[in-house]
Amino acid sequence: MQRTDLQLLSTAIFNDEKKAWDLLRDLEGQITDRSSELVKIAFYQSVAFLANQTYDYDKALHMLEQARKMCERLAQQPEIINIWLDASAVYTNQRRWKEAQNAVDRAKKFLKNKPFSGLHAHALAREGILCLRLKNIREAQEYLIEADKCFNELQGAASLKDHHIHTLVLSGLGELHEFTGEAQLSIEAYIRVFPIIEEHRLWPRLGWHYLNAGRVSLVLSNLQDARLYFKKALQTAASKEHDLMANSYTNLGILAMMDNHFDLAASYFEQSASLFDQPVKPSDFNSLAKTEWWFADLRKFQKDESGYEDHLLKSYENGMKGDDFYHLRRVSSALAELYAGAQFYEQAYFWQKQSNEHAEKYYQDLRQTDQQELNIRYELERIRQEAQMARLRVSGLQSKALRAQMNPHFLFNALNAIQGFITTGRDTEAVTYLARFARFMRQTLEYSDLEEVPLDDEISFIDKYLEINKKLRFRDKLEYIVKQPSDTSDLLIPAMIVQPFVENSIEHGLRPKQSGLLTVEFKLSDDEKTLLCIIEDDGVGVNAGKAKQDAHKSEHQTHRSRGLDITRERLGLLHGNPLGHYVTITDRSEIPPYNAEGTRVVVVLPLLEG
Repeated sequence: MQRTDLQLLSTAIFNDEKKAWDLLRDLEGQITDRSSELVKIAFYQSVAFLANQTYDYDKALHMLEQARKMCERLAQQPEIINIWLDASAVYTNQRRWKEAQNAVDRAKKFLKNKPFSGLHAHALAREGILCLRLKNIREAQEYLIEADKCFNELQGAASLKDHHIHTLVLSGLGELHEFTGEAQLSIEAYIRVFPIIEEHRLWPRLGWHYLNAGRVSLVLSNLQDARLYFKKALQTAASKEHDLMANSYTNLGILAMMDNHFDLAASYFEQSASLFDQPVKPSDFNSLAKTEWWFADLRKFQKDESGYEDHLLKSYENGMKGDDFYHLRRVSSALAELYAGAQFYEQAYFWQKQSNEHAEKYYQDLRQTDQQELNIRYELERIRQEAQMARLRVSGLQSKALRAQMNPHFLFNALNAIQGFITTGRDTEAVTYLARFARFMRQTLEYSDLEEVPLDDEISFIDKYLEINKKLRFRDKLEYIVKQPSDTSDLLIPAMIVQPFVENSIEHGLRPKQSGLLTVEFKLSDDEKTLLCIIEDDGVGVNAGKAKQDAHKSEHQTHRSRGLDITRERLGLLHGNPLGHYVTITDRSEIPPYNAEGTRVVVVLPLLEG
C-alpha cells in the first residue's frame, strides 16, 4: 500500500467508518510476510481503533498487542506510547481499571523527558477519563483541564487524533460538571465539542455528543435546544447505535408529552421500543422497561388508568429480565401507589414489598460498587505511592553510587599520570588525556541526573573508563574488549550500573598484576526480558583476592565494597525484588575447563521501558 493510501486510511477512521473498513479490507489483502512492518503497524492500530469504537474490545486489544511488539522491535517510541494509551482507552471501556492505569503508566514512562507534546495531552486525557469513571472527581478535573489546555496550545500542529481526543476531554468535562450539579458549566463544555467536530469532520460518536448536550439542555429547561440536539443525535447515529437512538427517541417523546402532543409522544416511544424488538442482553430489556415506563407516564397524562397499569406491568416484566434494580423499585412503587389509590390493598402491599426488596438490592449493589471503586482507587493510589517511593529510593542510591564511584585512588592516579606527561615534556599526550578525562568526568556527573540510559551510551561510558585506565594507570599493559548485541538501539538500562563491577575487576584482579585482559560482554537473556553483563578478567582470581583483602583491609577496599553493595541494592529495587539474586561472582578456576586464572562476574540487568 502506498503512503497516500495510508494517509487516506488515517483520515477515514475519523471521518468515514465504512470507507475505513473498506480500506482496511483492501490493505489486509495486500499484506504479506514481506510487507513493511510500518504498514502492518498502521493496519493493526487502525483496526484496533475501529474495533474499540464498535465495542469489540477483545479484537482491539489483540490488534494493539501485535502493533506493540513490532514497534518495540523497531524502537518506534511515539507509536509505542500511542499504543499503550489506546490500550488504556479499551481497558477503561471494559472497566478493567488496574490494567487501564498500568497502560497509562507505561506510556508516561516513555513520555518522560521526551518532546511528544501531543502524546502528553493524550496521556492526561486518558488518566482524566479513568479518574472520572472511578468517580475520583478532583483528580479527574485536574487532568482534564490540563489536557484541554495542552490541546489548545497545539493549534496548527494538532493531528486528527489530537482533535478527536480533545472532543473526549471536553465531553469528560461536561460529564464531570453534570455529576457535580453544575449544569451550565456542563453544557458549555459539551457545546465546545461541535466546532471541532465540524471543522475536522470527526463523525464517530457525534450522535452521543448531541445526546449529552440535549440531556443537559433539558435539565436547564432549554427545551428548544434540547429538541434540536436530540434530532441531530438521531440524524448522525450509526445504524448499530441502538442505545443512542433509543435514548434520543425517548427524550423527544418526553418533550412532545410536555407540549401535550400525545400522539407524537406515543410515536416516538414506539420507535424507541422497535429498536429492541428482539432483546437479548440485559441492557436491551432495561431499555424496553424504561420505554414502557414513559408509555405509562403518557397514559397517566391522558388519564387512561387501564393503559397506565398495563404499561407499568410491561415495564416491570421487561425490567425483571434486565439488571436495573433502581428502575424496578420505581415501577413497583408506582404500582403500589396505583393499587392503594384504587383500594386494592392486598395488591398494593405486594408491590410495596417488591419495591422494598428491589430498593435493598439497588442499595446493596450501589454500596458494593462504591466499595469496589473505593478499593480500586485506594489500590491505584497505593501502587503510585510505592512506585514513587521506589523511584526516590533508587534516585538516592544513584547519588550514593555516584559518590562511591568517584574512587579517590582512580582520580589521583589519573591526574598524577597526566601531571607526569606535563613534567616530562609530553604536552600533546597531556592535553589529549586531560580532555578525555574531563569528558569522562562530565559524563559521570551527567549520569547522576538520569534513571536510565541507552545501552550504547553505557558501552561508550565503559569504553572511556577502560581507555583512561589503560593509558594512565596501566601504561598500555591493560587490554580490554567490549562486546554487545547486534542491535542495541532500543535497549535502555539503569544508569551507572556496570562501572562498579568493571572497577572491581580492575582493582581486585588486574591491579596486583599491573597487566591483563578484561572482557565486558552484553547479551540478551533467552527470554529477552533481561540483559546479561558478563565481566571477565585474567587476574589473580576472586579466591586469592579475598585472602589478600582480608590480610590487608583498607579504607580503599571499604570504598569499593560500599560501591558494590549500593549497586546490588539498586539492582534489587530496579528488578522489583529487593531479595533477588542478580550478581554472581565466580573464580575462573571453578569454571570448566578449571585451569584459567581470574574472575567472572555475571550481572542481570533489567531492561527499562524509557
